[in-house]
Amino acid sequence: MEKYLESIELIEHQPLDNEQQEKIRALGITLVETPYEGVPIYLGLLPTMQASYFVGVDYLGENLFIKVMPKIPNLDYMRMWASALKFRLSSEYLSRFYGIDFSKPYIEVSVENDLITPILIMQFVRSVEQLLKHKLKSGYVAREENLRGRVRGRVMMGRQTATNILQMRKLDVWCEYEEFSTDIVENRFLKRALLFSGRYLKSIYASNLSMGEGIYMDLMRCLTAFERVGENVTLSEIRTMRLGKLFRHYQEPVRLAKAILKRFDNTLDKCSNDRVKVPPYWIDMSRLFEVYAYEKLHRAFGSQIDFQIKGYGKTSLDFIKKDESLIIDSKYKPEYKDESDPSAIIHDVKQLSGYARDVKIRNTMGVADNVILNTVVIYPMVGGKENIDNTRPFIEQCERVEGFLNFWKFELDVPLRKQ
Repeated sequence: MEKYLESIELIEHQPLDNEQQEKIRALGITLVETPYEGVPIYLGLLPTMQASYFVGVDYLGENLFIKVMPKIPNLDYMRMWASALKFRLSSEYLSRFYGIDFSKPYIEVSVENDLITPILIMQFVRSVEQLLKHKLKSGYVAREENLRGRVRGRVMMGRQTATNILQMRKLDVWCEYEEFSTDIVENRFLKRALLFSGRYLKSIYASNLSMGEGIYMDLMRCLTAFERVGENVTLSEIRTMRLGKLFRHYQEPVRLAKAILKRFDNTLDKCSNDRVKVPPYWIDMSRLFEVYAYEKLHRAFGSQIDFQIKGYGKTSLDFIKKDESLIIDSKYKPEYKDESDPSAIIHDVKQLSGYARDVKIRNTMGVADNVILNTVVIYPMVGGKENIDNTRPFIEQCERVEGFLNFWKFELDVPLRKQ
């Protein structure tokens, strides 16, 4: 009999109510700030008793878990993720801001609340696409076959006697031989994960959720390359896989395939269209928006955009645009739309002002000491600008922030799921 789990359900930055706070205190847990690029504890719940930028599900105690969802209703995070994955420079960065804990028991959630499985599948498919730009790895595979009128390799006398000699099949010979083939354990393992992923995506479509049909079509195209590859693979074969230095392009697809098969516990028999069980996981939505903005900026301005610029000490700035001498930072804060409360953005004003005075960043940009830099915040807004115009200076496309000198904002459209 499965034990009953209580849940605390929040959206990003939502404070816990009094009853939820009492549950936290009763557990005796200590809430701490998650360090930069750190793994969030208790899904990043802050000492102030409110959610942070992290979404997902995680245990707070043996019988209590927390679930945090995106603060923008019906946000199509999958399209944002797909946009970043198609862009090589940001796709290499994506694996650093989500995590899965397979060591804990799975938690049952609705399909709509399962944010991690589609992300795993999308990254896996993209990694297989990259792999297929090389040839599939081949190797010698042991075969046993009852051949007619010919001998190949070694005759298996026991099977030959029982199957052919005693049955008076004079032309048949049961042989064992090695064949150089793509039907090796690594490729069979990847194909099995692709098939699992395809079945899951089909179940998602049956629920009328917007998960991006394009990724399913990409997956099916990948499967055609595995046409001559089987799908049966044993646990012992997986454990003994050795990719070697010549096949480093297999490492990421194999890592993600392992995660996917762990997620499904190697079976889809209990997969339904409305409820699923997922391992505890977290996704940093602020970093997802960061790489989403990076893809848009780079598409418009190419090499004029630099990403993750190191400053003095351990500081780091999202972007600079060298030809316009712009300091640019992404802030996952729709609050920028409404300037009636300056206190909501004052911390960001101070932070970007600091970047504009950071000697290390200024030296990277090659600006003189007497140059006052413009600073721009890119923030999410449903119905904002879908793309950045590459025929105009970026600063001309931005809106001045009231009350602050050389401080600008740009509202970048974020997609919504189809209902």
